[in-house]
Amino acid sequence: MFFLASGLFTLWFCNKVLGIRTEGVIASIVFVPLISYLLFSGVLKSFKYGSLEATLSDSVSDVIDFKNDEKIESSVEDSMIIEKLGIDELKRRLPGLDNSQFIILTLTIGKGEYYTPQALKIYLETLSSFSSFKFVVFIDVNKKFVAYLPVNKVIKLLNNVSLGNEFVSFINQGDLYKLNLFSLNIETVNTETRIIDSLKEMFNKNLDSLVVIDSARNVAGIVERDYLVGKLLLSTVTR
Repeated sequence: MFFLASGLFTLWFCNKVLGIRTEGVIASIVFVPLISYLLFSGVLKSFKYGSLEATLSDSVSDVIDFKNDEKIESSVEDSMIIEKLGIDELKRRLPGLDNSQFIILTLTIGKGEYYTPQALKIYLETLSSFSSFKFVVFIDVNKKFVAYLPVNKVIKLLNNVSLGNEFVSFINQGDLYKLNLFSLNIETVNTETRIIDSLKEMFNKNLDSLVVIDSARNVAGIVERDYLVGKLLLSTVTR
């Protein structure tokens, strides 16, 4: 238990204090003892290394000492939500950004000829200097969540001139049918969802992180599977 708790503390220190968010740190410090502990404690039913798939035990709710009414809202990590505006606005915001907060860029669909591939690419490349920049989230004119894509996928699209021009054109037109040709993600978790249910969803669909929205479909932030598992372990260790 001591080594497990020490590993979790070290991971927290690397993420929050040093600003390190690498898979290598997670794997070397926490991953092996974490999986072993979860298997022996009955939280995990099975685990496959090659595809990194894990199946939660059917009785996991009884194994984990979570309050039944504890919602995901209490575990949403700090996020900086940035609306795509002008380059000058981006420069103004940069000094206040760092890796201690997740960064989400929002694009409003259906605003006419508002975005250009060149300006959007500058935004993405600039924000990509932060490892905590994970998602580009699409919202409607009322600022309600629509869908999202990983940052690296959007950059890849924009690097292809033809696809990039089409992609940005569909955003400006608000053409969701055509935007869905780019495999938009709509998987989210609600702030009112129980932590254990959110974790089950992420394990079952092999998701590392999810966008969190509130009951009004406003973007609330991001939650990471590693963070929830860490919380799960701390709960079992301190029972």
